[in-house]
Amino acid sequence: MIVNKNFENLVKVLEEKRNTDFNIFKVLRLENYEVRHSNFLAWLLDNKASHGLGFNILEECFNKCFPNDKITFCNDVKILTEYSTDESRRIDILVIGDSFTITIENKYGSCEHGEQCQHYFKFVNEKFKDKKNNYFIFLDIEKPQDFDTDEQRYMGYHFLSYKDILEILEKQILGEGGEHLMIKHYINVLKEKYTPLDDTVKNLCENIDDIDKIIKMNNDNLPEVQKNAISTLIKYQHFIKKENDEKIKIILENMVNNKNLVRRHNNGYAYVIDVNYGFMNQIDYTAHNGLKIAFYVGLKVPNSRRLVNYISKNPDFLNNVQNLLSIENWSGNFQLSVNDGSGFHQIFCLDCNIDDTLNRKFLTKYINKHMDIVGKKDTKTIISTIEDLMKLSKNKLFDKNQVDEAIEKLRNKKIGNFVWKLSLYYSLGTNSTNNKEGIAKIYKEKTLEGLNILGKDIDFKANFLKP
Repeated sequence: MIVNKNFENLVKVLEEKRNTDFNIFKVLRLENYEVRHSNFLAWLLDNKASHGLGFNILEECFNKCFPNDKITFCNDVKILTEYSTDESRRIDILVIGDSFTITIENKYGSCEHGEQCQHYFKFVNEKFKDKKNNYFIFLDIEKPQDFDTDEQRYMGYHFLSYKDILEILEKQILGEGGEHLMIKHYINVLKEKYTPLDDTVKNLCENIDDIDKIIKMNNDNLPEVQKNAISTLIKYQHFIKKENDEKIKIILENMVNNKNLVRRHNNGYAYVIDVNYGFMNQIDYTAHNGLKIAFYVGLKVPNSRRLVNYISKNPDFLNNVQNLLSIENWSGNFQLSVNDGSGFHQIFCLDCNIDDTLNRKFLTKYINKHMDIVGKKDTKTIISTIEDLMKLSKNKLFDKNQVDEAIEKLRNKKIGNFVWKLSLYYSLGTNSTNNKEGIAKIYKEKTLEGLNILGKDIDFKANFLKP
């Protein structure tokens, strides 16, 4: 149970709206559950289902994703949900025809994780290799910002949005009776996802403190009324972020001496300034969960090697990082991270305890002595390195539970990409971009403050900022 007066007011108003606007999905509180959407969509796609729409929905969805392909839908097409794979994972919706399959990975606002998409891609292509074509669809409320750039994660998938589903359903000729009334109720559920919040609800959301904290408290044990309110808070943040993103773009373009340095980010941050400093390629600016500036240093092997080289030439580096993190609104971590063999996806990350003065001294010496550890290594070497670091620091450098989890994740891996990396964040303490001049001033000051740790503040001021 979440105890927050303004949040409770939001819950009350939302329940009043729910009770005055009858919708069967809301009455049964099914509108926010991914698996319920999968089940209803599977029913809509089934030509033999009682809705009487035949293959209309399936054909429209297919043509939206694969406009240049033609397939024939026959009566023996099977529509399956929760189809088990060889790793006991479950495909949300699997359509099986004579000469084709269509795999639908349905997220409904959740995140792709554990390389689900590629597991299903490999499994279906192997299991149904006798089919002429195997098609793959990624269905979500909004397209993931890295969908078009993360070729490894989404390889082979075509994107379909719930807005596309909404438009397809709105084109159908529906009657007033049972099944068609259900479809109309579903249409209204989807419409709400793409309709801005009314002023009453928006004002209630604005008055809630610690929205991020409340959202993180969402779990199956909460009352349904509170889960529903949290879904509204997430929607509120989504619309606020979209409004703020465009303002951030204007602020940054007016801040730098070349607008081409500012570009859209692909992974949740609004915009970035490209700097290409070797150990760091960009500075990130976001309106997600409040306005922030983020510095990601040493993320991949080439960047990490340059970071290690910088540390070797600047023995006070970790001391300077710790001093910065002690300043209000600054946060971050110095970390040991291992990515998979491709170097794209993180296997695990260990936070280094650099609060401790002795840890900082020890770690600086260790990095200087073992600069060659950065790069592709066999997992035995990585495990041995982690164990050495724990032993030499008397178990003070990493959290023991994190270490145990990390080593377990490496058990079935042959190789990994070892990197030292630094993440720094400055939180502006607001979610509003209305004061553009004030935001620009903070952006300049704190960007330079973060870059000072990396010895790049003078260069950035001279070569990137307007006089």
